Amino acid sequence: MRIKFLWIFLNLIVIQEAFGSLKIDTISKIINPTSDIVLTSNWVFHPGDDKQWANPDIDDSSWQQVDPLQDVKTFTPLRKSGIGWLRIHLPKVNLADNRLLSINITQYVASEIYLNGKKILQFGVVSSDAAKVVAFLPSNRPLDISLLPNVENVIALRIAYQAKIPYLSNFYSPLPVFKLTINDRQEAFNTYIASQQKLTWFIIFYTFSGSILLIISFIHFVNFLFDQRQKIDLYYSLMCMMLSFNALPNELWGIERFGKVSTEMWIYAANGAVIVPGLLFLLLLVYTIVGYSRRAIFTVITIIGVIFIGSEYYLGTVGYILASSVFPVLCLAEGIYVCFWAIRRRKRDAYFLLIGISLFVLFNIVSSLFDQDSILAQVLFELSLISFPIGMSFFLAIRSANKNRKLGFTLEKVKNLSFRTIAQEKEKQQILNDQNMLLESEVAERTRELNQSLQRSDSLLLNILPADVAEELKNKGSANARQFDNVTVIFTDFVNFTSVSETLTPQQLVDELDFCFKAFDNIIDKHQIEKIKTIGDAYLAVAGLPNANTKHANNAVNASIEIMRFVQHRKQEFGDKTFDIRIGLHSGSVVAGIVGIKKFAYDIWGDTVNTAARMEQNSEPGKINVSEKTYELIQDNYLFTYRGEIPAKNKGNLKMYFVY
Repeated sequence: MRIKFLWIFLNLIVIQEAFGSLKIDTISKIINPTSDIVLTSNWVFHPGDDKQWANPDIDDSSWQQVDPLQDVKTFTPLRKSGIGWLRIHLPKVNLADNRLLSINITQYVASEIYLNGKKILQFGVVSSDAAKVVAFLPSNRPLDISLLPNVENVIALRIAYQAKIPYLSNFYSPLPVFKLTINDRQEAFNTYIASQQKLTWFIIFYTFSGSILLIISFIHFVNFLFDQRQKIDLYYSLMCMMLSFNALPNELWGIERFGKVSTEMWIYAANGAVIVPGLLFLLLLVYTIVGYSRRAIFTVITIIGVIFIGSEYYLGTVGYILASSVFPVLCLAEGIYVCFWAIRRRKRDAYFLLIGISLFVLFNIVSSLFDQDSILAQVLFELSLISFPIGMSFFLAIRSANKNRKLGFTLEKVKNLSFRTIAQEKEKQQILNDQNMLLESEVAERTRELNQSLQRSDSLLLNILPADVAEELKNKGSANARQFDNVTVIFTDFVNFTSVSETLTPQQLVDELDFCFKAFDNIIDKHQIEKIKTIGDAYLAVAGLPNANTKHANNAVNASIEIMRFVQHRKQEFGDKTFDIRIGLHSGSVVAGIVGIKKFAYDIWGDTVNTAARMEQNSEPGKINVSEKTYELIQDNYLFTYRGEIPAKNKGNLKMYFVY
């Protein structure tokens, strides 16, 4: 995950140096290795696949001499055949002192490893079918190996090349076909521990710098969201985001550095690719700050960047170099040119940008002069990576502070001007306040009167209709009819109405009816029952609407019993000057709705209503007569007297019950 920018004059030299410097092993040192021994010579290769080639006795003298440390993309025999075998003969060594040896393997192919004809290791999937090959990069943890003493040991490798992935190196070093390192077991583990410590520092450095960039990106993106006219915050946020993706180590995303080669290669390709948009956003940032409007060069650079990203797949490491090293040089050169253009026009902001870009280039050049695997090179690179963003943050902070200072001066001037007209403003304000108070008083009075009228209208409407039906009527101008499947209908009738009316004056009769029906209204309200209407001396109500209620039958019976007690108590108090009553109940489904335009009413229809009327007609004074349907709903809660099957008008014989 590196950005390098030293490619203006030394491209060919660096490539040659990276791919040409290889260690040469000395086989005799295996007897007593004191440092890593890299086996580079005496390897032979044969294309194709034959499991017999693992046999140590096979004659491989006619096989092709090769260097397996060469880059996998330049190992032509394997690329053409897709699969082949590598072999090496280790000379007889004296291991009588039982010295323990370890090996370390670096490869960018899939391999099966045989020692003296016995398969000891496998990395990836080796297959003659190119589509099934999975190249694998083993961990750098040492692996123990047991060589036979005083005999020639033969190592045979069955290897396969995975096509259609970009083979590239982010440190510009070759990706070896197969690199085998042998060392003393203790020395190998000491080397491994040291490499892990270096890797830990590497992760810390890059996590630190990447996190700084990510935090800066988030802060400026939030600033842009609050003021989307500030394109500077947007470009700066996106630039830092792209560079943070390049800087953050694989481990932070949960990706191992070892494993499938295809995964590693695509990650490297992505790391190189994100540099291109990151530096394009840097150019847009510079353009916006200094007010540079000529964008022809930017268009050309953008096209070149897209080409360089695509070249990673086809050119491998060279494509990565183009995207991560050559392209930054183009962008920074354009940025420096624009800064000088702005300086010539006396734009002071350009000095800050020029210093930031110069530090960016300087730290990269200095870091490139050191061993790229050293901590010092990593630290210098980290400084280069974060120097410009941090400097840019200081610049934007100073710029914002200057704007705030100028705004403060402007506000002070406005304040001074406002003092000159404060008396006039107070007078105007007082007049406006007086007018507002007068208007508010009149509006409040009108509003109070209107609310009172509305309340009276609502109260009258709620006396005629259920609350939800009244609300629907007010909102829509009409109310839809609804089906209610489970309700209980109550019918009451005064049985001696005619005889009582003959003993009372008209006003006394109406007063007595009004008193009784008001009592009925209060009783059914208490039991959550909806009054429908009065028809002469008859009273109709229904339990279970407009809001469904599973206890509708119980509520209807309880209300009927209370109505009956009220009438009986009234009868005891006034004798023949008041009424006896019959009550009938039936449960079932009804349709409810509003009918008419003038003097409209909320009513219910259905066979259930008719059957409830028959229950009332076939009841007796002082009795509550219920149907079989209602009886089945409440039979466990009350006392009943079964009356048998009684003929009802237009209904045939119906089972009826008195409830108590």
